[in-house]
Amino acid sequence: MPGAFFIVNNLLAVLVAWQGMSLILRNREPWRRALAVVAGYPVVVAVTMFLLHGFSAIRPAPITAALVSMSVALAVASRIRARHYDSPADLAHPSAPEPSVAADTAGVTTERVLTVIALTALAYVAVSLLMWFAMGATIFKWDDLAYHASAPMHWMIDGRLSLEPSNQFHQYLCLNSELMALWLMLPFGRDGMAGLTSLVWYAVMGTSMYGALRAMGFRAHVAMVPVALLLVSNPVFTWAKTFTGVDLAGPAFILAAAAMAMPGKAKSDDTRWDCVVYAGLFAGFAVGSKLFNASTTAIIAIWLIVQGRGALRLPGMLGRGLVFTIAALVAGGFWPLRVWALTGNPAFPFGLGPFDGPFPKTEMMSTTLAHFVANTPHSNELWWTIIKAMLDWPISLGVASLAGYLGTIALTAGRRFPTGTEKLPGRSLLLIAGTVLIIQFPNLPFSGGFASPSEADRQVLRIGARYVLVVFPIGLVLFSSLIGWRHAASRLLLIASAIAVVTMTPVYWFGWHVPAFATALIGGGAALTYTPLCTRRRAQLNPWIARTAVAACLLIGLMWLVHHEPQRQRATDKRLLGFFGLGEQQGPAWEAIDRLPDGARITWFHHEPDINYYALFGRRGQHHPVPTTLDGLAVERTHVAWLTGVQRRSWYEQDPLTETALREHLLSNLEKLRVEYVLTTKFTFSGDGDWPAQHRVIAGSGRAESVFQDDYSAIWRLLPPPPPRDP
Repeated sequence: MPGAFFIVNNLLAVLVAWQGMSLILRNREPWRRALAVVAGYPVVVAVTMFLLHGFSAIRPAPITAALVSMSVALAVASRIRARHYDSPADLAHPSAPEPSVAADTAGVTTERVLTVIALTALAYVAVSLLMWFAMGATIFKWDDLAYHASAPMHWMIDGRLSLEPSNQFHQYLCLNSELMALWLMLPFGRDGMAGLTSLVWYAVMGTSMYGALRAMGFRAHVAMVPVALLLVSNPVFTWAKTFTGVDLAGPAFILAAAAMAMPGKAKSDDTRWDCVVYAGLFAGFAVGSKLFNASTTAIIAIWLIVQGRGALRLPGMLGRGLVFTIAALVAGGFWPLRVWALTGNPAFPFGLGPFDGPFPKTEMMSTTLAHFVANTPHSNELWWTIIKAMLDWPISLGVASLAGYLGTIALTAGRRFPTGTEKLPGRSLLLIAGTVLIIQFPNLPFSGGFASPSEADRQVLRIGARYVLVVFPIGLVLFSSLIGWRHAASRLLLIASAIAVVTMTPVYWFGWHVPAFATALIGGGAALTYTPLCTRRRAQLNPWIARTAVAACLLIGLMWLVHHEPQRQRATDKRLLGFFGLGEQQGPAWEAIDRLPDGARITWFHHEPDINYYALFGRRGQHHPVPTTLDGLAVERTHVAWLTGVQRRSWYEQDPLTETALREHLLSNLEKLRVEYVLTTKFTFSGDGDWPAQHRVIAGSGRAESVFQDDYSAIWRLLPPPPPRDP
């Protein structure tokens, strides 16, 4: 049954995305319709979760019912709309014209050869990604154990998108990417499938970049190679190897919104309301992934508002702005609106503009790159570190991306573009969006370091280039737009780039230990199989055959994932127990926790407050972690403490308590919270930790028995208090 829900719900989500595209984007360009389905799939997932949250019904069966209802409603709406038009031509929109192909045999042969090379490169990297994520395990990073993974697990147990019963400030952030992980976890009730989330963001990012290039009028084989170069980037791949791939979600949907906002090469004949709807949905999803994406999506909104026939007429501008805003709120407004309602600050816990929060603006500024530069403006080492971090995609691709920005700015100022690239629609939108984000980056919180209670940690420079990942693909698109791809030198560059894709993949991703040659054969075989369909002029498949083939491939892929799920889950369990090489210290205790009776209520005391939280849920979400204060009281959520004026020494850690104070109240406080088990650990990253004071108090209380203990951790079962003595 879990496998059936996984297959059916994913097929229904794709079907709803396709029906929405068919209803809104009739007769638009093929790339635009494909983007609406690929990027629309996560949007459908998010909207379904938001709806069911109101009924506390985030479960597989209600999800199926909700998706069926959406599908029926869209089918009815599509039928009603079709009756209002005499012919399909009434709904037609101008598509971007294809550049003409030379009539001579040599020209046609050259185009076919280039297409084979480009498609082979793209298929190679796409198949490599698919194999890596589909056959591998879900990967955990430090922040995953703190909230990227714990939030979906908490929602799965609770059946709604509730706040966790902890004082973690992360729970107030925008969590659309965590919703996608929850979607993949729900049918099986465990986290083995969550790692596929990054594969979804890769698909959205690649389709969006391809669409942006196609909107500029480039041939398919030209658009394929920059997409392959983006997907093969080692930093992008590194940031994808997390529980939710959160750093890819926002950039992917910013690109999707920008591509949808771009007109075709032909001048649009209407106000493009259909594209406004989808651009708004994708922009909203980007903001729902990280709030600071709002500045970039605002540029896209302004661009759309002032485009189209009668663009500067007030009614049209207000209408497009309203449609864009409503669509954005549908896809991502849940998170900031909920926090705003709870705290009066949509950016809580951060201080932003007129809003105040536990993390004031001065504290946030200390984490920015601008803060580090202001402290040591003449440090050559600092500037070299910044340049390397911002260009290492690797360096060769970073330089190409930078050249795209600088070249576009210079040529725009001089109004001298290469022949055939003078008027490419949407280029100015990408240039403005990317440039504004680059300028904004040094002042973004966490762009230069982490917020930490440790003064030493706050002084360490950690450049957060992942927050401006979208700048890189935008630069590649701009670079491609500056090149006259019909010239021989440009074609050689395209061939060299395609060869680089095939060469870089095994080096940067796998090392030479993985049979990359076999992957190349699979990718190349896929390219050669599809090439005749792409290179034959005007060759088109019957739409029903194409849809059936896509549906069959999707069904087979989902069935294979279900079959492979147990193996994937075992690999994920092993990956968690070896988290950051800590398996020797923490792994045995986490395994012992998993063996406790289902439904166990567990709390924990240790020096590293984040690391054990996720493991206490158990590998099937069968336990109930109970966050407490150091003396065993229920944790007061951050927004409650803030609104009631509670003063803390630090919003990162609690005030220390003496063992004398703990002996008086610890066990009685835990008893009031119905805590059954306690994990204590002396683990610290420095390796010289001692047992926490709570360990000694519990061990000497006579009211607890040890169910597990090794050199690093202990698990205690709390015994009921002795009956009162007779007087």
